[in-house]
Amino acid sequence: MSRFTSEEMDAAMIAELCSGRKLLQERQHLREHEAAREARQLKATKSAGVLGKVVLNMPAHEWFQMTAKYGHEAMHSKEMVRDIQRLEPQFKVHNA
Repeated sequence: MSRFTSEEMDAAMIAELCSGRKLLQERQHLREHEAAREARQLKATKSAGVLGKVVLNMPAHEWFQMTAKYGHEAMHSKEMVRDIQRLEPQFKVHNA
């Protein structure tokens, strides 16, 4: 027999779920800030060698999620790059 009431167990479960969600949000926030910091550093970079000019610096987690959703070709299209720069200005490195 449990020594906790159903209400106490429900409250504990809700608190656990909320703390997990908050942790994920904080990690996302940290990744975005890191990407923005790297983008500011890359603004001084004129070229990335044979690959060309750096225009976006986004966290790998977001890149892989978007690539899985939209596909590799779409993620490398000029339209997608412009959309990401417009919608997520913290990832923008140079004006493309």
